[in-house]
Amino acid sequence: PYFMNFAYVYTLCHKEGHTRLGLWRPQYKFLNNIFNWWIGLFYGVLPSSFAYGHSINHHKYNNGPHDVVTTSDKPRDNFRNFLCYLPRWFGYASNITTTIQFYNEGNLQIAMKMVTGSLYFVSFACLVSFLSPTFAFWFVLFPMGENVLLLACVNWCWHAFLSPDDPEDEYVGSITIFDGPINVLHEDYHVVHHQYPGAHWTKHPDLYKKHEKSGEYADHVATMFRNTHAFEMFFLIILREYDQMAEKFYDPKDKLSHDEKKELIKKRLRTCWWGPRANLNIKLQGKEIGNLMDGRPNVDSKKTD
Repeated sequence: PYFMNFAYVYTLCHKEGHTRLGLWRPQYKFLNNIFNWWIGLFYGVLPSSFAYGHSINHHKYNNGPHDVVTTSDKPRDNFRNFLCYLPRWFGYASNITTTIQFYNEGNLQIAMKMVTGSLYFVSFACLVSFLSPTFAFWFVLFPMGENVLLLACVNWCWHAFLSPDDPEDEYVGSITIFDGPINVLHEDYHVVHHQYPGAHWTKHPDLYKKHEKSGEYADHVATMFRNTHAFEMFFLIILREYDQMAEKFYDPKDKLSHDEKKELIKKRLRTCWWGPRANLNIKLQGKEIGNLMDGRPNVDSKKTD
């Protein structure tokens, strides 16, 4: 139950960060942003991290070189690489690297919003520390560490796979999980989330079916698994349990053998988009410098029909 409290709070902070209209009905409008600016404070979430750092930076660069939480510069089936990734996630979770990134891009307005969120959190932490240092440690500082560890694991899993033929392939680069025991508010439809970041969570299954019926998931041999969840996948990845991942891998066309699934999984886990380990010799189509979407709401009505 304690873990699921974290899961729901982080997910609601995530959903809240993707909507300008808020999560609440008009009569409860005063509760808008309550997860990122109040409840999340006790779960290690800094205000502005989801609303701006995640929604604008991560969803603009989609795990590419300028994404501050990118996983695509090192093989993901390596525990040491994950440990080296933790400082990168801490930089994001503490609003440091996103603030610097927005400033370097000349996006001073968003950079200042990041600073505002950071100052708000620091002021809150100082006030609580003054009132009760023990409470501050266990309910403000310690949850920050849990935030860094748990969400780094989740992001490492969600973006562990890359197509060696096209690292921009969204059907491969984000994971989709079916029949998972911890599918909180349909977060397991992560491809859908990157395609429609502002879509309400209840529409995710229908949006998946829309693209599934058109054959896009099958044509791209999308990264899909059954009967698992993000944390199990994280450990299967870093422990290199390729046989178990192959057993859970879902091939819509049912053409891949077990060994072919294993080789596909290995290639996707070890493909590096950029950095000293980059192993791609293809011409990209421009998304490596960001797309035009800022990750905030307003789903295209034509896409959701």
